[in-house]
Amino acid sequence: MRIGFAITSYNNTKELSTLLDELNDAISEPALAIHHDFSQAELSRNHLPANAKLVEDWQPTAWGQWSLVEAEIAALRLAWHMEPACEWFYLISPVDLLCIKEKQLIEELRESVYDAYIHHERIAEGLELRQWHQTCKARYKQETAHWPYSAQYQCYAGDQWFTANRKAVETILNAHDQHCLLRQHLEWCSEQSEVPIIPDECYFATILRNAKNLAVSSNNLRYIDWQTHNGCSPKLLSSEDAANIRAAGPPFARKADPGQRKALHEQLMNHTQR
Repeated sequence: MRIGFAITSYNNTKELSTLLDELNDAISEPALAIHHDFSQAELSRNHLPANAKLVEDWQPTAWGQWSLVEAEIAALRLAWHMEPACEWFYLISPVDLLCIKEKQLIEELRESVYDAYIHHERIAEGLELRQWHQTCKARYKQETAHWPYSAQYQCYAGDQWFTANRKAVETILNAHDQHCLLRQHLEWCSEQSEVPIIPDECYFATILRNAKNLAVSSNNLRYIDWQTHNGCSPKLLSSEDAANIRAAGPPFARKADPGQRKALHEQLMNHTQR
């Protein structure tokens, strides 16, 4: 089984290089597809491994802007077309840290009953269980000329970082290429609305969750500590988090503290049983 990694990077080139080395050391010939924003930092193509490819038609990106969705789509598309073809794909960034060995990773994907793993929650009237739901409703259910939602097509939000098989990634790429109403709606909200949004936290979850032919899990297969900073931002992970990460057992953890990354990675890989 070949696994593809769609990676978005901007100014953290050292962490990107470390991530690529970690993936190549742990996994046999992964497909590494990278959208790098050269407007924020230079990246030497000569130092990339042979199995890594860069999106040639890159674009400047900014957090919370539609440009980041386009960068993620470009990296996914590049990974999709790499040969030999990949069966599964991870959307990640340079702050992601691989936590398990290849054998376990492949076993879990082969045994999967799902087509995609992405944290998602439905955003609808009467389901405002916490303030975050209210915020998402204000962000993603703004009235526009391209209103995409209905009883048959619900709004979802959660996490943009996901794991998906080939069929699920094809579903995303097809919806994007057909300029689906959701794309037009979120693009307008991102570029025209006074309400700031984070389009990729809605876009991928909504496409995947509304696809009738896909089984989608709300487990995003990542260890992320949102509790330490009261949900405002993820904790930077260090060696002290190794036990909790091992107990959770995910393929990836984020965000790794750059100064602690090597030590944490070694702790996790040395204690992996399979």
